Amino acid sequence: IGVHPSPNGDDVVMPISLGEWFLTHYNDHVRQRNNPDVKKRPLECTVYPGDILFVPHGWWHCVLNLDDGMSVALTQNYVSRSNLPDVLRFLKMKPQQISGCRDRPEAIQPEDLLHAFTSRLQQCRPDLLLVAQSLADTKWQCAAWGDDNEEEQTQEKQSPHNKKKLKTLSQSIVQQAKSNNATNSDNQTRKDNGTTAHASQFTFSFLQ
Repeated sequence: IGVHPSPNGDDVVMPISLGEWFLTHYNDHVRQRNNPDVKKRPLECTVYPGDILFVPHGWWHCVLNLDDGMSVALTQNYVSRSNLPDVLRFLKMKPQQISGCRDRPEAIQPEDLLHAFTSRLQQCRPDLLLVAQSLADTKWQCAAWGDDNEEEQTQEKQSPHNKKKLKTLSQSIVQQAKSNNATNSDNQTRKDNGTTAHASQFTFSFLQ
């Protein structure tokens, strides 16, 4: 809810901050807890000191700290035998999505990461690399990923109504305010010209 990635994962339309997501979309999230379709219900849990939570690849998630004091959490991404084909395909097809190293001169840069990674695998686990590379060259193994041509086909299938609805749902509260304000001004202009219009009201404030 409130997060709309493109099919190929290159672009994501979402609130500019986690706080805005809670303000804008949390009520919808709560309502989904009782969705008749169990698969559409959100999964929630409380993590306590010493607990480890595994988040599967491609699952959008967020964290809300409940303590009043300081909370420290460590996140680790890793490569396993099962997701190695998609990691290899990702490093080859989507280096523009690699983060965390571009601003570090001492780090291996995204364009060189595939070569460095496969070279090390060739030395240590050539058996895994052989199998994984053959799968990586074929297709994505996880449904969360897609290629550019798949995104174009998806966009062509979307109706103008669905595209407009998606754009509205993914707008931040500031964008919605600006959009509604522009609509209200247009409605007011048409009303002044003698046509019928019903302007909706939208007010908001920022706490400093």
